[in-house]
Amino acid sequence: MKRKDDDLRALFERMDRQIPIDQEQKARTLTKLSEIMEQKHAPHTVSWFSILKSQLCYMEKKVWLLGLLANLGFAGLMPALHFLGADAGDMTACSMLASSILGACSIWILSELFSGGITELADTCYFNVRQLAALEMLVLGTVNLTVLAGAACYAGICWRMWIIQAGLYMGVPFLFTVSICLGCLMMERGRRKRYPLAAAGIVSVVLTWFLTLLPGLYLLSAAVWCVGLAAGLTVLILQVGRLFWAIEKGELLCTD
Repeated sequence: MKRKDDDLRALFERMDRQIPIDQEQKARTLTKLSEIMEQKHAPHTVSWFSILKSQLCYMEKKVWLLGLLANLGFAGLMPALHFLGADAGDMTACSMLASSILGACSIWILSELFSGGITELADTCYFNVRQLAALEMLVLGTVNLTVLAGAACYAGICWRMWIIQAGLYMGVPFLFTVSICLGCLMMERGRRKRYPLAAAGIVSVVLTWFLTLLPGLYLLSAAVWCVGLAAGLTVLILQVGRLFWAIEKGELLCTD
């Protein structure tokens, strides 16, 4: 096959040498093209604000209500536990479960982008799936991080514990659930139906609940929890990179 391509290339080169080229006409044409390019104005570019507003219009508004309720519920959990007189152990167990549920809700919101048929618009009109996916993850991540940080600060003040310690208790289950659910979303079956994604979220929450029952869980050193957090962040970063790569290759189109 390579030899045949070389023969064809040589044939075209030999035929091109037989075509007479007017060098003066070639120079005049190049000069004219240069003048046209210098006079041509730059095309109109869309501002970042216009792009952001356009992408926000493509977002499914109803499913974001789930994320709003989940974040409000998590934010109100800490004051409710403090009002009920829960001790530090009960607070930690409840916050770990709640953060796991919050992670599952976040990926459920993101899954709407791939299961609602909107990704097919990328090949039919001016629509960038990567931009919308990045924007949704940025919004979800910012809101979730703000809520988790606020809850950790509240727990540290009211239950007299290190804020970093409370943040680790909440952050590790959140990253654990997000990683599992995002991995499920990357599979075709997870995008075709919502049941595998829901099952992955339920399994993650149940596993987190089992962890809260371990008597020595909270006695582990901060280094162990930091390792767990670092591992969760690493897996999440790799999965997000794989997600964008799959979107670029066109592997995450709607399967309905």
